Amino acid sequence: MFNSWFVEDNQGKIVSYDVKSLRRLGRDQAFCNSVSESQLDKVFDVLFNYETGLDQKVEIIATISNIVLVNRHLHMTYFIPRYSKRSFVYCDKLIKQFEAEKSDFRYDFASLVPIYRILFLTLYGGLEQICDAIINDVFGILLDGFKCYVAIMDDHSNVPMFQLLVVEILKCLYTLHHKYHSGSELVQDEGFSDDCLKIINQFVGVRHTENGHLIIKNTLNFLLLLHGEREESKSIDLYTGSIELYLEFFKNLDVLLKEHLETIKREPGKSIVACGFAVNMLVVLDHMASSLKRDVEQNPESAKFNQLLTELASLILPSDGSKFVYNEFIQYVATMIFSGADGSSFFDLKNAGFTKDLILSILYSLTYDKDIVKHQNNFLELVGYVFGHKYLENHSIVLDPSIDIKSVQEPTSKYLDTDDYNRKRAGVFGNIPADQSGGGSVDDLTEEEKEREAEKLFVLFERMEKLGTFENFQNPVKQWQQEGKFEELKE
Repeated sequence: MFNSWFVEDNQGKIVSYDVKSLRRLGRDQAFCNSVSESQLDKVFDVLFNYETGLDQKVEIIATISNIVLVNRHLHMTYFIPRYSKRSFVYCDKLIKQFEAEKSDFRYDFASLVPIYRILFLTLYGGLEQICDAIINDVFGILLDGFKCYVAIMDDHSNVPMFQLLVVEILKCLYTLHHKYHSGSELVQDEGFSDDCLKIINQFVGVRHTENGHLIIKNTLNFLLLLHGEREESKSIDLYTGSIELYLEFFKNLDVLLKEHLETIKREPGKSIVACGFAVNMLVVLDHMASSLKRDVEQNPESAKFNQLLTELASLILPSDGSKFVYNEFIQYVATMIFSGADGSSFFDLKNAGFTKDLILSILYSLTYDKDIVKHQNNFLELVGYVFGHKYLENHSIVLDPSIDIKSVQEPTSKYLDTDDYNRKRAGVFGNIPADQSGGGSVDDLTEEEKEREAEKLFVLFERMEKLGTFENFQNPVKQWQQEGKFEELKE
């Protein structure tokens, strides 16, 4: 099958070839999986050493991209060590040739998609083979392409090949940032964050299409990297653009988050992709909320920062019109703390502690008030001391002594879904209502009932010790057992 697209002489030199036939073969997954190292050499031989037009060059690159995308073993063990550097250099020259020969080459989306795809496949595994000078050239190509296509996306966002081109460039930038040793320094100061917000705002309306989903996913992944540095010195500057950009993005982020939480709620255990999306959105949301809180603290008279924080809080915090996100947050934290992450809640439990901390951080930032007592009360009313005190301790936040901790032991928000919450709570406290302070006499119980209640009490104390609700609390029943204070009862 492979030899059908070319003819060789007696010395094994290709004397004629049919690029269109090669391209047809390259669309067959079985063919791509069957390509050997020597056969890949044949394809590159024609690309590098034979006179072909621009269109034919693009067809050959598209075929190579398909082969190494499908044939992962060939990609990593042969393509990367043998062709990664030459592919970078060749694509750089090819784009410059396009620019010289076609004045409107930036609009030839179908031809540019395979070029950027081969750059991504090379970046994916071949960075160790490439010197810094070539990487800088490649980054220049990506930066020019990214900025150009953000600038014209209003007019072309519905064009499928344009959508695919944006996806390939985003994948390249993400991989460069993630895998290259100086990737974060390259991309950190180029205004990428605001551009990513523009892309999400532009394409959120087509998020349910295949290409729209890919764009939102890859933009969010790239944005996640940009917002991933939590240290103050490495944090990117936010909110330097127009207020309208951020307000629109906040609304779209809220829509995306609700959609994915609803998907997870409908299909628990079957929505790994939705879980990943949701956690990524929480990282971005946390960074944006904490940055806004810091900006308001440092610039309390700024109308822009105050409006943005108020608008973001109105979308995420519960209200008469919207309490779904808040309740999903509390259900997750309750599952984590009450049940020890038993797998019944949303999100990937591999990162359960990280996710819980993100949720609490978001709620702490969005309940901000310049009056520290009011701020802390706002936070504790939403999450309860039992959930929030460890977060406060871990972030060196000292509770004001005027706060009545007993009144906010558990969430007291009127927007709390008490039925769902009490089901989680019952796993620790049984069916005792939160406000019940007394009960019947122990003397009214049978011996068997007393034993059952004692076992429940032991389990309750065990969980209270693990929760750390009260400082230095230890299970007293266990202590009494260890100290031999219980009598051995005869059967």
